[in-house]
Amino acid sequence: YFGAGLVIFSFIIGAITHFTIVLYFNQPIVRWVSIIAYVISWPMLFVGAWWAGTEYVESIRKYFSYNYYRRNVQKSTRKVYRVAKKQSKELTEKARIRTYELKSKAKNKSKEIKSNTKEKANKLRERAKKTLSRSNLIFR
Repeated sequence: YFGAGLVIFSFIIGAITHFTIVLYFNQPIVRWVSIIAYVISWPMLFVGAWWAGTEYVESIRKYFSYNYYRRNVQKSTRKVYRVAKKQSKELTEKARIRTYELKSKAKNKSKEIKSNTKEKANKLRERAKKTLSRSNLIFR
């Protein structure tokens, strides 16, 4: 940022010296001091532009490097792998818990069906016995 600062500072000095040259044209000391400041601002402009350019080149040089993209791909791949591994463990655990819940529900339901079936079978047996005992009474 120092190079950009030099460029901006050079423009400011140049603008101020233009005004002082025009306003104080009849005063030779102020005019010559302004001209010297103006002349000094030009090398400052070139040095600032060169400095800003080298800073910019250094900042973008990494994007032209194979290693920069390789490291980014490696880092992103590791991150995706960790997230996928964590999520698969969570899903496996959820599936295990859900399977256990369904298994216990199925067990309870089959016990319930078994007890209902026994009750109905016992009722049918009782009705059959009553019916048989009545029919035996009628035929005797």
